[in-house]
Amino acid sequence: MDEAKCYEMLREVRWKEGIKCPHCESDAIIKNGHDEVHRQRYYCQDCERNFDDLTDIVFSGSNKSLKVWVVALYLMGLNLSNTQLAK
Repeated sequence: MDEAKCYEMLREVRWKEGIKCPHCESDAIIKNGHDEVHRQRYYCQDCERNFDDLTDIVFSGSNKSLKVWVVALYLMGLNLSNTQLAK
């Protein structure tokens, strides 16, 4: 799975009921381009703030790619130990 597919999957899970602003919960959202790693940017017309696919979730600010996190979550679902995950 490439990085673009990981972001696609994240959007499907996070925005399954439609895109909502993480700041004000508004659905008056405009897509506002992509960054270099396939993150979709958004602009809220109500609170006039920008956000992206990772805003206010556990992956935000990580120095690891989303692809690494998706693989780690998959392996955690297999009940592997922390030592096995580290390898």
